[in-house]
Amino acid sequence: MENTNKWSSAAYNGLLLSLITVIITLLTSAFDFQNIIMAMLIWIIKLAGSIWVLYYFMKQYSNNIGQVSYKESFKYGTMICFFSSIICAGVSYLSMTLIFPESMDKVMETVSKTMAQQNMSSEQEDAVMGILPRVPEISLVFGFIYYTIFGVIASAIIANYTKKDNPFAGENQEEQKNIQA
Repeated sequence: MENTNKWSSAAYNGLLLSLITVIITLLTSAFDFQNIIMAMLIWIIKLAGSIWVLYYFMKQYSNNIGQVSYKESFKYGTMICFFSSIICAGVSYLSMTLIFPESMDKVMETVSKTMAQQNMSSEQEDAVMGILPRVPEISLVFGFIYYTIFGVIASAIIANYTKKDNPFAGENQEEQKNIQA
């Protein structure tokens, strides 16, 4: 029962964590920020917010359970990030295909102009044009991998600050064995 609660809690927290990325992604797609400084600022806010929210959920889990090892905290953070990655990658795919399909038209137009300027051979142009319709699917797969790897790295770092170990637990058990013997 506790394991089921852990998974459902991680799924719910993953949903909440993904909202940061989803909201910012939708806003940037809707408003199409051209200023590089503004785009970097938004990315930094998204990064800091995501890390803070992940830390908060992992800390909350540690406080609720009591004694949590690094491994348990890391596993819980990874579970949260896994669920969040599924949602973020899915929303990215939906954004390109259903919500903002005109963004793919802009990408195709930009690639066509770039290929014309580069004097590419017809074989190279055909290869690139063959890949372009699959950009949403490729983005889905690579987005999931990117978000998952980033989440695992962040969970590994944050778990060190959210663990609640009793460093003296092993010594007490050995002393009790010696007393009983």
